[in-house]
Amino acid sequence: MELLHIKSLEKQSDTHIRVTEDSFYIEGNYYYLVNKEFRKVKGAKDGCPIKEYMGFGTLRKRSPKKLLQFFFLAIVLEFVDMVAGKIGDYLFFMNTDLTSYIVNTAAILCLLQGVRLFFSKKKVYEISFLSKRFCVDEKDFNEQDINKMNEVMIKLR
Repeated sequence: MELLHIKSLEKQSDTHIRVTEDSFYIEGNYYYLVNKEFRKVKGAKDGCPIKEYMGFGTLRKRSPKKLLQFFFLAIVLEFVDMVAGKIGDYLFFMNTDLTSYIVNTAAILCLLQGVRLFFSKKKVYEISFLSKRFCVDEKDFNEQDINKMNEVMIKLR
């Protein structure tokens, strides 16, 4: 018997959470949290027994992949700047507008990546089980519905 059914507020994500007397089901667009990294799932259905339910919480984190991209771009920028400086030293009699253009382009790309990293914090609700950790976007669900789901699952556990 289905005790609780929550639909996402956003039509684009179309995520459904169902709680029955013995199981938790989620389908649609959600994330698995594996080794502190989000793995996006689209259009799939999964579930866990209520007995494995550990708890619920909110997470806000930045992607380590974007941080690594930023550091890699900063290293490339430093390397390009060093090469452009050496080219300017050896070819002082030539026009170095091209090297200045390349260095400026690399600096702008690095700056854009840094801004992207700063503003790309993911905000999710985490639903933890012994075997899996499901995450859904915070903007997709009403906080009262998620709290109600947590209360129902704690009572069933």
